[in-house]
Amino acid sequence: MILSDRDLSQIDVDYLDKLPETRLRTLSKDLLADLKTARERLNQSPATSSRPPSSQAPWTTSTQEQPQPDDELPQTDEPVEPTVDTTSSEHSEKTESSESPTPPTDDTPPDTTKKAGRQPGSAGHSRQLTLPVTQTVQHAPECCAGCGQLFNESHKRLLWNARYELELEPGSEDRPALQIQHTRHEYWVISCDCGHQTHAEPGRCPDDPEWSVAVSEWHLCGPRLVSFLVYMALFMRTSRRRIQDFLHTWLGIDLSTSTINQCIHEAARAVEPVVDEQLVPELNASDLLHIDETPWKESGKLLWLWVFVGSYTVVYKVGKRHRLIVQQLLGDIFNGFLMTDGFSVYRIFPKRLRCWAHLVRKARALHQCLDSQGQAFGEALLLGMIILMRNIHRLREGPDDPDALKAQNQQLLAWIHTLCEIQQTLEHEDSRKLAVEFLNDWDAIMRVVETPAHPLTNNVAERSLRHWVLLRKITFGSRTAQGSRVIALLASVIDTARLRDLNPWDFIAQVLAARRKNLPAPTLPMCALA
Repeated sequence: MILSDRDLSQIDVDYLDKLPETRLRTLSKDLLADLKTARERLNQSPATSSRPPSSQAPWTTSTQEQPQPDDELPQTDEPVEPTVDTTSSEHSEKTESSESPTPPTDDTPPDTTKKAGRQPGSAGHSRQLTLPVTQTVQHAPECCAGCGQLFNESHKRLLWNARYELELEPGSEDRPALQIQHTRHEYWVISCDCGHQTHAEPGRCPDDPEWSVAVSEWHLCGPRLVSFLVYMALFMRTSRRRIQDFLHTWLGIDLSTSTINQCIHEAARAVEPVVDEQLVPELNASDLLHIDETPWKESGKLLWLWVFVGSYTVVYKVGKRHRLIVQQLLGDIFNGFLMTDGFSVYRIFPKRLRCWAHLVRKARALHQCLDSQGQAFGEALLLGMIILMRNIHRLREGPDDPDALKAQNQQLLAWIHTLCEIQQTLEHEDSRKLAVEFLNDWDAIMRVVETPAHPLTNNVAERSLRHWVLLRKITFGSRTAQGSRVIALLASVIDTARLRDLNPWDFIAQVLAARRKNLPAPTLPMCALA
């Protein structure tokens, strides 16, 4: 925009009448340029901009939009502007302070704000379990921790501790409904002849200063129930409060929202070795990676949710929109191709492919602008890209001969390159920007002509982000850095397992059961087709 709101507020009919003719002509040109820019922004649609389809007016039908020139070109679900609400359904446990508030002095005004958590003097609430115990499991040490002698029935034993566990049973043919197993785990201490007492204790993973949640068997919810909570929160996009109501209404379980949140965070910490030690190395060994990013809110701070999609691996990261995110994940050893959009960060990788969906969308928007030069350039560029795409698809159906495709389209490529060189000197800003973008990324854009087997679009990455974009719109992001980390880790395991045609919820339960016993995390299997 040339004129600001303050400038427009000072312009009226009397002001225009007083202007000389030369200054009036100059002002008219500025007003015309601002009017065209405002009208083009008003006419933007999901087909000509990065606005999501949900932003389209409900009375606008799909027939009013121009058809896509290629079936492979999707409309992105990534919003232009991120949401600004910073609330989230993630809850953290609040510590209670036993100190009484300091009385205000004459110099300090009294603090009238109510502190979070239980107020001093109020009645507390303990956990209430009304379900009957369905089974009892006894845990006793097998040998003496001092001398190594095996225990037998003659050794004196004593019950010293116990815990309760709620576990979700999927049911059987006789009882297909979901069942809640309420188990009492008893831990015994046995005295050895050498005088040493050996205690049986619940399993526990060593504490990690980077996590505020422990991975331990000393938790109320069993692994399958925790996996079910992850399913409800992340896959079904249900709030903690609604999960609490569902458990109470249908399963007869009373869990606090902080316990539900703790279980989800514990599952994320349990699967972290799977992501860091297995999925990331598999990603670096891929021949082709699709990369994309979308805004992500973290307690009012704007971050970005990155996705890296390989053939059978998906990894998510939450961080700034900076090349360090890509370098930290891929490092200097990645030697495959990258399918990306026009973000300049990706230019550090020489073997890169550009998404044609973004370029076709920009060319279509230019064709519908109000500038005659821009309309002509957008129409010519759109026509050239459509012809190239048809030739690429035609070659894919026939014998594999990339050299023939490049020779066939040599004149068309030269014509598009010359057209962009001419347009970069024009006054129309959008035409100039698109021409410069083509010239700067010419090798990445036209590399698919040399290797027609590669995809034309970054549709794989955008489809992967779609589910988590909807989650972000519902939850408005996360409240803490650990909450963002939880989303990235669990989303990586869930989408990778689904890409490999595996059940992610069974795998999360298996990983959590092993990690609670301080055992190595199992490996996520590769699908049979791989």
